[in-house]
Amino acid sequence: MHRERFPLPEEVEVPKGAEKWKDLYPYLGVFSRQKGDYGRFWFQDNLHFPLPLTPFEADILTRYHPAAIGSYNSRVWPIPAALGPFYRVFAGFIYISSENITDEAEVKRRAEMFKKRAGFYFENWEELLEKWRKKTRDMIEEFRRIEFKTLPEFEPEESVFQARGLTAGYDLVAEYDKLMLLWEKSWYYHFEMFIAYGSALAFADVAQSLFPGISSKTVFAMISGIKSPLWAPDERLKELARSAIKHGVGDLIVRRGKPEDLFSELGRTAEGKAWLEEFESSKYPYFYAGTAQQPGFYNPTRTPSWIHDLSIPLTFIAGYVERASKGESIERPLEKIAKERDRITSEYLELLKNERNRVTFQEALNLARKAWPYTEEHNWWYDNLMWTIAWTKVLELGKILVRQRVVADESDIYYLKVDEVRMALHDIVLAWSEDKNPAGLEYWPEIIRERREMIRALEKWRPPKALGEPPKIVTEPLSILLWGITTERVTEWLRVIVGPEKLEVVRGLPGSPGVAEGKARIIRKVGELSQLKEGEIIVSPVTSPMWSPAFGVAKGVITDIGGLMSHTAIVCREYGIPAVIGTGVATDAIKTGDLVRVDGNEGVVSILKRNG
Repeated sequence: MHRERFPLPEEVEVPKGAEKWKDLYPYLGVFSRQKGDYGRFWFQDNLHFPLPLTPFEADILTRYHPAAIGSYNSRVWPIPAALGPFYRVFAGFIYISSENITDEAEVKRRAEMFKKRAGFYFENWEELLEKWRKKTRDMIEEFRRIEFKTLPEFEPEESVFQARGLTAGYDLVAEYDKLMLLWEKSWYYHFEMFIAYGSALAFADVAQSLFPGISSKTVFAMISGIKSPLWAPDERLKELARSAIKHGVGDLIVRRGKPEDLFSELGRTAEGKAWLEEFESSKYPYFYAGTAQQPGFYNPTRTPSWIHDLSIPLTFIAGYVERASKGESIERPLEKIAKERDRITSEYLELLKNERNRVTFQEALNLARKAWPYTEEHNWWYDNLMWTIAWTKVLELGKILVRQRVVADESDIYYLKVDEVRMALHDIVLAWSEDKNPAGLEYWPEIIRERREMIRALEKWRPPKALGEPPKIVTEPLSILLWGITTERVTEWLRVIVGPEKLEVVRGLPGSPGVAEGKARIIRKVGELSQLKEGEIIVSPVTSPMWSPAFGVAKGVITDIGGLMSHTAIVCREYGIPAVIGTGVATDAIKTGDLVRVDGNEGVVSILKRNG
């Protein structure tokens, strides 16, 4: 059975208890007839936003994030044939759309601007990338310098004797304003070099024009072998594993138990203390790594970073200790990946007999290999390191709100909107100035309780995959390559499918080449990675780049979500592990223990034998 269109927002029945969901989010981020939202096709971005947003998260992700990416794509470059992406929140989940520009004169005008501006960036890539790195490092240090202090009983004497004219109360609010302005600014820097994605698309266009029918997986194989700081945390874990074996404490780490118990036991010997010093010195920056697909988007109580849950890196280290102790290699297969990349490239170059075509192909390839690594580099600096620091600062502020008796629990801060947190800080300052109790504990608890219940209800719900009118054909390249939104996929969504658990074959995209067989292991969150056994196949809605230590244990990866330019696909290719991505139904069709074959060459998963 097929539907002609997807439901409109008002036609969707939200879960019981979440009927007032609009109260959680800023009006500018929800669907609006004024903006013409109802005539478009919208798909849920569960690649980046798999969880319903709390009010604080939503303010960042419906105000700062879309303003930055939208202005870059529409006003800075600008993209010739399309406006967007547009972001809207519906019942806690983010939906994305875009708008084609059909006026040929306008497309031409924008194309001329785009060519000139993008050309400047590509021609000066190394210089501009280094400038961007410096701005990024400087901003990280700005985030680190932010400090929230509990208000003193009296203003310090030096403040009076220096005639400063400001108080600790003013400083508390000003520091918060600084944090949020810095966070907003970081989104613009986050997207500044996104033109790097264009280098891969340009190379794909050249390759497909010269070799009609060439597959996207072959195109991306020719630009694999990325050198990126994103791999640094994983490399550091390997160093700690080798050091643990050298110091003779590997067995303790494999047995580990609770982190505090392990640290206590390690602290009883000189060898254990030496390893603990290395572990401690590794925390910054390496443990500021998230566990979600986009770790900087959610607060650490929902998707913890390594620094907030040390059992995560310890689990990965233990895995490396076990493998290294058995004499297995724990290195990334860089040489193998580079050899395959160079083999494929040389074979295609040999097919080009026309010198002009060879030059065109080589120039496009060189540009893509130069710019493409940024696509993973920004993920480390911003999505992991920078925004983990930012969320840590918010958590520190939440503790102050508790100490000052404005809210009952430090995590309550995530259920306040950005502007409401500022009001709560003024509540503190006003109470301090009057020597009275803040009014917050009378005002916020019931509001926060209701909001928590709404988020819990939305977390148990599966929102529609899409809303509105389906496109006749999907041509927008980023939708296809990043999200895996194809014409076929949209058609599939319009079908009413019953019983995915009865499927014997699941089809997706060939995310990373190779074929592997093994028992499936459903992994929905990082805490479940400890259950992964050697030789199993990870089946997940989507993976995080910081799950890469598990790729040495697993034989393959299958995901519900993602395209060939998604982080899952890139990381699997860089670790040489077969992957089928963007299946849509893998976590419904496959159960833990099922014997499956992952064909990352064709994008097919075969369920060979059901468990039990």
